[in-house]
Amino acid sequence: MLYIRIRPETHNFIYEGTVMKFVSGDRPESVPGISTLHRMFDELLKIKKEFMLERFMPTLRADRSKFGGSPCFMRISGFTSTPNFETDEDWFVNMEKDMNEELINSIIEIAYETDFRMHELEIARKTLDFDKIKKLERFISHRNERLTELRRGHLLYIRASSFSNLKILGVDYIENYIKSTKDKDLLYTSFLPSAN
Repeated sequence: MLYIRIRPETHNFIYEGTVMKFVSGDRPESVPGISTLHRMFDELLKIKKEFMLERFMPTLRADRSKFGGSPCFMRISGFTSTPNFETDEDWFVNMEKDMNEELINSIIEIAYETDFRMHELEIARKTLDFDKIKKLERFISHRNERLTELRRGHLLYIRASSFSNLKILGVDYIENYIKSTKDKDLLYTSFLPSAN
């Protein structure tokens, strides 16, 4: 689990004043008493659903007056390889059906448009175009408020293979991984989940 405190005037994950606390799912005694704004989990396939509900959910209780404007407020991010359904935890796989795809696509469109305007704002600031700066700041502020409202309480579920990271991993990594993997089932669950 990752504990993050974010300054209320920013939407960045990592920023001055951010506090992170790493907690191991194997050490339940280290969890009680923590208050978190946002939690991030890695390898969900190793975390039992009961442990998540009984130990981690109660920690999601940050100060709304300070952090309520953040899109990360009271949110959870989880990442994992595709589970082996015989030996790994797989409770989170059922969450995919809870995603409102139409809403998520709308959020992505608004976020893209807002990001584009932020780029325009940087150009306007460099050229000292004060009228454009004021107009763009108003647009961005309004859209960011709307995005925060839309994101709250909704789920984004993405299923991807390691090929989606091909530009960073490189072809040689993939070739080495395939050569070194003797168990084809392991290859599908850890590397090619979309083929499973």
